Amino acid sequence: MTEAEKPSLVATSSYDDQLSAGETDIGARAKYASYPSIVIKVLQGFTENTNTPIPVSEAMANRVISGFTLAELLIALAILGVIATFTIPKILSAQQNSSNNAIAKEALSAVSAAFQQYSIQNGLSSSTSVNAITQYLNYVAVDSTTTVDDSTNSSSTFACSAVGLNRCLKLHNGAILVYHNGESFSGTGATNGIWFLLDPDGMASSNKGLVFFVLYNGRVSSEATMSSITSSVTTYTTGPDPSWFSW
Repeated sequence: MTEAEKPSLVATSSYDDQLSAGETDIGARAKYASYPSIVIKVLQGFTENTNTPIPVSEAMANRVISGFTLAELLIALAILGVIATFTIPKILSAQQNSSNNAIAKEALSAVSAAFQQYSIQNGLSSSTSVNAITQYLNYVAVDSTTTVDDSTNSSSTFACSAVGLNRCLKLHNGAILVYHNGESFSGTGATNGIWFLLDPDGMASSNKGLVFFVLYNGRVSSEATMSSITSSVTTYTTGPDPSWFSW
C-alpha cells in the first residue's frame, strides 16, 4: 500500500481519531489505553462536537482525577481549628456586648418615659421620690432575692431586698433595675438626680452593672457622662461605664 492509499487518521469523529498520522493503530491504542476511561470519553465527546482532535498528556489526565491527600485534609482542619480558637470567643463576646447595650438603652428609655409621664400628671418637686416614678414603669415583678453586679467602680455585688435600701425590679427583657428606696431629688437644680443601677443579664456574673441617673430637668446621664449628682441619699461622683455600654 502506498502512502497515498493509507487512510487518514486525523480529524475524524471516533476514538480512532485520537491516533496521530505517524502512529500505528496498535501503538496508538496502547498509548491511549493508559488514559482513564472518563478522559477518553470526554475527548471523544469533544471531538465529535468540534471535529477537532485534542492532545492530552498523561500528566493532564492524572491531574483531572487527583484529589487531596489525607495529610492535606488534616493540615487544613488543624488550621481551621486554630482560627476558630481565636475568633469564636471574640465573636461571642461582641454579640453579648451588643445585646447588653441594647438592653441598657431599652431600660434607660423606659425609665425616662416613666419620669416624663409622672412629671406631666403630677408635677415635680425636690421631694419627688424614685418610688413615685417607678409606679409608672412597666416591669414584671419586684425582686427581693436576686444578687446582681455592682458598677465598674466596685468589686462587690448588690443584694436585692424587700426591706433594705436596694430595691429591685425585674424588667421584661430579663434585666434587673436597682434603685435606692425612698431616694428623692433633694433639690430642683440641673445636678439633682436619682440613682439607678442596671444589670443587663439579671444575675451576678462577669458583667458589670451600668449606673445612670435621671436628673430633675429630665436628662438621663450615665456615670461616665455626668459630673457630680446630688440626691437625698448622697452625692455621686463620676466613674467609668462598663465596657459593653456605649451611647
